[in-house]
Amino acid sequence: MREKAWKAGRGKTGTWKEEAPENQKRPSAARGEWSILMLFSRGVIYKLLLLLAAMAAVQTTLFCLVYRAGMRLEDTMRGYSLEYVLACSRVEWVCGIGFLLLTVILCLQGCEFSSKSHYTMGRLSVSESRISWLRSGFHCCCYFLFLAMQVLILYGICRLYLWMIAADGYDVIGDQTIMLAFWRSPFLHSLLPVGESSRMLRNLLLIAALGFGSARVPDCQRSGQRCIAIIILTGLTLLFFCDEMGNRNMDLLACRVLAVILAGVIVRKGVFK
Repeated sequence: MREKAWKAGRGKTGTWKEEAPENQKRPSAARGEWSILMLFSRGVIYKLLLLLAAMAAVQTTLFCLVYRAGMRLEDTMRGYSLEYVLACSRVEWVCGIGFLLLTVILCLQGCEFSSKSHYTMGRLSVSESRISWLRSGFHCCCYFLFLAMQVLILYGICRLYLWMIAADGYDVIGDQTIMLAFWRSPFLHSLLPVGESSRMLRNLLLIAALGFGSARVPDCQRSGQRCIAIIILTGLTLLFFCDEMGNRNMDLLACRVLAVILAGVIVRKGVFK
């Protein structure tokens, strides 16, 4: 019996290899998960920051061009309010294009034909299921950062509007102008739905569904399956994201649809496999 135990415990060198205690195995798994998150970050974070910088430059340029074109008209202050200038500058189109590019970046991240990180992750002591969950959480954070930075960019544009109006000699209300713009503009209010819990819940579910849906693409690509959930989510986002304030019924309907899609992605059933 003792001889069998010796043979079972020998390594390739013939020396005895003691089992590591359980509390010493856990840090290796944690380090593996941290290494995977670092791989995700190196492949996405710089592209995301570059995308946000480009969006800020394009949106600011379009806003200034529309504003200066309006200043050459006689009824500028009547027809060129902050919400009107934002609508004419098509900042929501720029945001939509940026959203599409971010979705493509996240979907390609981890696919074998676009990245070699899958081989590196296979050598770490982390299961495929755990990697999928980590990727889903990371993608959710990326979409949240995208929306949060878009709010900050547009807030900066609103502050720029107040500065330009004051420089041109017009009286401005101040911060109340920005607050009213975030209430009356469908795009601004959909980004930051202050005082509307149903719209806020819709945005949170949308971030979760997009994160999990885009994270499923590499798994489907390796297994030869189709993943149409992210296509459906992207189309619904582009079509129905901007909505007027107070449309509670539409927000609740969107919450139900997003919850069903999110559940389908998580359990990997039906058409979402």
